[in-house]
Amino acid sequence: MADAELVGVLRGAQQFLQRLEFAQGPEDITRELVRATSAHGVERVIATLVPARELSSEEQLGHVLFHDYPVEWLARYAAHKYVGQDPAMAQVQRRPEGFLWSDLPVASRAGRRVLGEACEFGLKQGFTGAMSTLGGRAVVYSLAGRDLELSARVCGLLPLLGMAAIARAAALKGIQPGPAGVRLSGRELEALRWASEGKSDWEIGVLMRISEHGVDKHLRAVRRKLGVSTRAHAVAEALRRRLIQ
Repeated sequence: MADAELVGVLRGAQQFLQRLEFAQGPEDITRELVRATSAHGVERVIATLVPARELSSEEQLGHVLFHDYPVEWLARYAAHKYVGQDPAMAQVQRRPEGFLWSDLPVASRAGRRVLGEACEFGLKQGFTGAMSTLGGRAVVYSLAGRDLELSARVCGLLPLLGMAAIARAAALKGIQPGPAGVRLSGRELEALRWASEGKSDWEIGVLMRISEHGVDKHLRAVRRKLGVSTRAHAVAEALRRRLIQ
């Protein structure tokens, strides 16, 4: 992706975060997330709490934070207890930072059935990730469509968008997604700002004139203070708290 294109993607993400502040309910969040990603083929989005135990169909549906998935598919997914067969749910435990469905290792017949039936509802391609610190509960989010066009750069931004949407949904439900009061040092903020622009540890190190180890140390401190586990979540949470712009 050319620099001009990357700037456009980042500007679109910033506009999404600004609009998200005015979302008053799940429908608003869903609409804004699809609006921010539709140019890349995204047609459907969902975010749901991961239950700590097996639930009834009604209880599973009650764990959904926001979505515009076909209700028929959600009902089938819950009724057949596909959560235990879904390859994406298994993979997200290993790769919470996110992955494309096209990269899923699908070895079982049950897993192939879940993905095949999802296609019948227009959920042919997708991206799934997880946010693990929402009041101590894991949240899985997915963005899906029939024909996604997601470059590596765009995939790198999807966790930021997904986690920001989840954080807004949590705020509307009165769930605190992280520590209430956070103070970051000047160097931690500088490293975080560069990370929000998609810079690697090496690039940030050059810009800050420190080693990659030093960058990693600053960003680990940021994640600890914000109560998050990934870089993308740290950026999303910092933007939500207006620690960076």
